[in-house]
This record gives sequence, structure tokens and C-alpha cells, in this order.
Amino acid sequence: MLKIKMNIIKIISNQNKYYLIDGFSNEIYQLDNQEELTQISIDDLDEFKTHQSLIPTNYEKDIVNNAKTLVLEITEQCNLRCTYCIFDEDYQNERKHNSFNMSKDIVYKAIDNYKTRINNKEAYIVFYGGEPLIRYDFIKDIVNYAKKILGDIVKFSFTTNGIYLTKEKIIFFKDNNFLITVSLDGDKNIHNKYRKDKDKNGSYDTIINNLKYIYYNYLEYYKKNIQINCVVNSAEEFKELNNFFSTNKFVKDINIRFSNQIQNSMELSNHIKKIFTKEHILNLIKFNSLKKHPLEYKYYGDLIKKIKYRILGEKAKDRKVKCIPFSNRTYVRATGETQFCERIENMGITNLDTNSMKTTANLHLKNYQGFIEKECNSCFAYNYCDMCFASFVNNSILDKNITYSKCDSFRKEIKIAFEIYIELMETNKKLLEQF
Repeated sequence: MLKIKMNIIKIISNQNKYYLIDGFSNEIYQLDNQEELTQISIDDLDEFKTHQSLIPTNYEKDIVNNAKTLVLEITEQCNLRCTYCIFDEDYQNERKHNSFNMSKDIVYKAIDNYKTRINNKEAYIVFYGGEPLIRYDFIKDIVNYAKKILGDIVKFSFTTNGIYLTKEKIIFFKDNNFLITVSLDGDKNIHNKYRKDKDKNGSYDTIINNLKYIYYNYLEYYKKNIQINCVVNSAEEFKELNNFFSTNKFVKDINIRFSNQIQNSMELSNHIKKIFTKEHILNLIKFNSLKKHPLEYKYYGDLIKKIKYRILGEKAKDRKVKCIPFSNRTYVRATGETQFCERIENMGITNLDTNSMKTTANLHLKNYQGFIEKECNSCFAYNYCDMCFASFVNNSILDKNITYSKCDSFRKEIKIAFEIYIELMETNKKLLEQF
């Protein structure tokens, strides 16, 4: 494991120069020699060493007055049977596909509660499933009701497998400025291995044809409002994925999110560590080809951008994103059960009552604080970390074993990102314009 040295990183560059990164202030100091680098500690820095609480200040006020996103699981049904889905029969912890649909009464109650908690400047409703487009007419009804209750500030989004993105629906989504995330796992060969319909037929042709229709008929909307989610299933497919997402005209210039297949995530992470080395990433940057490798760009490009645009000094501590339950997200299941995130499995289940939400948030924030706050406050990567409560949930509990693996892995990644950044600062600052 990478040893933590109380909020500092020590780096010897390829130019044999000595650097200290202060995890409190985000400052990078160049030192005179290796002896000085070896001996210095965080206590020698006259900086901002106040430890932070993982419980956000005045969080109850944000729950009541600053609710941001309402996530509505409008159906548990899906028209595909993706091989890696937790509902698929081949998944060892299989859960069955259900046919339960959210009722209008639950939707109206959820939106009415949400209305009382927004800041009246912004409101976001996410349609969740299952496959939400199975209930397209229901979505239209919800949009009409939401606009009536929330006004022009409300915006809508959903993630879809893309099968039901027909012409009629696309016009409605464009007219209502929907943000649409389409699940696409690569080229035809790769995608059809995993994303199959109930008869085990691949879904690529239908999805890509629907994307083409939007692209050729509503290009401005496409570039602004369409993004892709790709589940990475095998390390052997990295080359093909990079080629597809960097050359295919319908996806190469829009936002792409990559996530590892849950059943294979450890193997994929280990493979990434082996091949996405500092030398490999630096070489891509020096030849201005990092963006031609979308997987590498997403993996290290985002970290280098965080370093490049980091906040310095006393305000650096505000860099850490702190999730406030039921403020950042309020997730309403098809049954009406309510949680503060769709990623926490069966934790924190409550109901559509603001006081109950505050009670639930208070309990889980205190549990989270006791679970990991000590480690966070001695971690040099704290200001760059996006991991949250949901990152450490396994079988509906906070799992310490996950923190050991995920946190140690992230510390190694951010240290490599700093080494790359320093190398570029020393040798060719213009290369940082890629980020």
C-alpha cells in the first residue's frame, strides 16, 4: 500500500528536482535537495492545517431549502437483458426483473415535496428505471405536471438503452431540452456481446440508427444534449473501444462516461494500473494523442485537469465535494420508498416526508463521519477525491475493505497525475493546454 505521510506528497522528478505537495493548501513547493525533502513534514509548513468534517455545515438547511435533483424510478421494467446487469439470469447475485411501475400519486407527491425544498433557481428531474422510455406517455404527463408546479426552472434527463428513441419521442425531448444519456458499449461486435434483447439479439443497429437520426436532423441539440455511457467489460477490448470512441463520427465529439463492469471491476482496475503507466500517459500527451485514447483521457485527463485548475491557499479545503443526503439527490423508488441516492442499495430507506429525510440524513452522515473521517483527514488526496458515501457501500453496509482498496488506488493515481503535471511544467508547459 502507498503510505500516507500526513497530507503531503514527496516527488523526485525526472529532471532530478525535489517537490513537496501540501495536501491542505494544494501548493507545490520546490526544495533544494533530497535531504531537505526527506526531513520535511507537514508541521514544517506554515499553512492551513485545520481538519475538515465530512458533515457539511448547515446540512439540514440545504435539505429543506436547497434540494437539487429528484430521481424518479418510474418503472422496474426493461426491454433488454444485458449480460452484466444485476437483474440478468447469468449474474450470480441475480435479482429478477420486476414489472412494478410508479403511480401518478407517488410522482405527484414526490414533486410536491420537492417543490417545497428547492431554491427556486434550479430544479432537475431524472427519469430512472428499468428502461424509462417504456413509459414514454407517463414521462410526458410528469413533464406537464412538473412544469406546472416548478415552472420554467425545471430541467429533465434520463439514461436509456436507446431502443425506443423514435422520431416522435425525440421531437418531444428536444422541445423540452432533455439531457439524454445513451448506453453504448462500443462498436457493433463489442456492444452486441453484452447488450441483448429478450431473444438474445444484439441491439447495436437500432441504437446507432436512432443516434444517426438525431445527429442528421437536430445536430445542435445532439452535440449539446446527447452523451454516452459505456460499460467496460474486458481489458482485451481497450484498443477497440479507444478506436471506436475516437473515430466514430456519432460519438467522438460528445461526452463519454466509462464505468467498469461490476462483476469484473477488480480485474479491470488491476489491468488499467499495469498499462496506464506514467510513461504511457506522458508519451500520449507529448504526441498530442491523449484524446485519441478516450479511456486514458478519462482516467488521467480528469485528474490532471483537477491539478491544473486547483484552488490554492485557505480556500483549497472547499475543493472537496461533500454530498448532502436529500439535497444533492432524492431518489424515489417505484414503490414510493425514498433514499438519498440510487447507488446505496437498500440503505437509508425512508418516505416522502421532509422531517423523515432530515432524521435519515443525520443518522447516515454521523455513521459516515465515524466510518472514514479520520482517514480522510490524513490523506493527501482529499482535495481531489470525488468518492462519497455510496462509493463504500457493499451489501447495504459501509465496508472498510472497500475503503482500503479504493482509497489506496486513488492515492496512487493522484500521485502519478502530480508526477505527470510536474514533468510537463518542467519540460513543456504548452502541453498542458490539452487539458
